[in-house]
Amino acid sequence: MLRSLGLKPSEDRIEKLIQIAYLNNNGLVEFSEFVGLVEPDIVKAKSPHSEEELQKLFHMFDRDGNGFITAVEMAHSMAKLGQALSAKELTGMIKEVDTDGDGCISFQEFSRAITYCCI
Repeated sequence: MLRSLGLKPSEDRIEKLIQIAYLNNNGLVEFSEFVGLVEPDIVKAKSPHSEEELQKLFHMFDRDGNGFITAVEMAHSMAKLGQALSAKELTGMIKEVDTDGDGCISFQEFSRAITYCCI
C-alpha cells in the first residue's frame, strides 16, 4: 500500500511504522492509524513548498518566537498583510487549523494547512 502511494520505505522503516501504528494494541493497523503514519511522508512529497520556506512563513506569523501562532499574532499578521479579519473569521480560521484544540497553531498544523490549501 505504501508503494502504491509513491513511497519507498525500507524494511526497517516499515517495521518502525508497524510498531508505532498499534496505538490501540489490537494487532491491526486501522485506517486512521495508517493515515496518521503516512500523512507526513505524503504531504512532504506533494508539498509545493520546501521545509525552509514553510519555516520562514511560520516565523512571520509567530511574532514572539515561541513556536505557536496565537489568535492575536494571526490577527496582527493578517492585518499587516492587508487582510484584516473579523473576530468570527479569526476564530473560524484558528479552529479549522488547530487540530489538537489547544487554541494555538503549531508549525505542524500550519504547514499541513498551507500544504493542503496549495495541493
